[in-house]
Amino acid sequence: DTSGNNEIRLRLEKEAEMTIYDLMGKVVLKTSVESGDNMIDISNISNGTYIIAVDGKFNRIVINR
Repeated sequence: DTSGNNEIRLRLEKEAEMTIYDLMGKVVLKTSVESGDNMIDISNISNGTYIIAVDGKFNRIVINR
């Protein structure tokens, strides 16, 4: 879920590693996230389509400000 333009909100049941990749496979952001609600700052990521990986699950996100 994108909340505003500069953050992604993640709600997790347990701690996990979160990685955002560009479509070429380059790691754009990697961080640990806690169980519960997390707000991830994406203000330094350019507009575009990315893949977010959390706990072995992959989703596509589009950043368009």
